[in-house]
Amino acid sequence: MGFTPLEHEWIQNIIHMMTNILELDTKITYTTSLEHFNRYHAVGTKTTKDDMGSADTDYGYIWINPKEHGNRPVSELMNTIVHELLHIKYPDMSEEDIIKETDKYVPLPK
Repeated sequence: MGFTPLEHEWIQNIIHMMTNILELDTKITYTTSLEHFNRYHAVGTKTTKDDMGSADTDYGYIWINPKEHGNRPVSELMNTIVHELLHIKYPDMSEEDIIKETDKYVPLPK
């Protein structure tokens, strides 16, 4: 299962909006193909089909998992998008701190 054309448009608009809000200098590209993402993702790292998303901080490349997001609330998709953008903005920030920062924009129920 993948995203509909309308969902792809929504994702692209959220990425564009958050890129401006976060003042990212990097041009962001996203894909829903894990195979494609892993071909270009940083050497020595591997994103798996069980991940919600991933980011290549060197190239501003984001993968969003359409299977994991297919039956979840839209807020979780938004949270994943912001989370991955924050990895690009702050590549050295810990995962725990990225989660805290993401929750400032799109908090998820605990």
